[in-house]
Amino acid sequence: MTAEKAFADPIVTEVTKLDQFYPAESYHQDYYRRNSAQPYCAFVISPKLAKFRKSLGQRAAGRGKRSVARVRACRYEADGSGFSR
Repeated sequence: MTAEKAFADPIVTEVTKLDQFYPAESYHQDYYRRNSAQPYCAFVISPKLAKFRKSLGQRAAGRGKRSVARVRACRYEADGSGFSR
């Protein structure tokens, strides 16, 4: 997305090793999917997702469900050593 200049400024994300990982409680999992009608989801998250999906355009067409499934198939190991399936 940086190469395509999708945003005015470059995307900068620091990736560091976790000292400790705490999995979220089950009621936090898939929160948006289960609570999309809640005010925060409807007025904050939904517009951001729409803007993001629009910025992806045709690149996202047909790939969204597979990408989400792939992410859900992976979980972060509790010891922070990396991803596993």
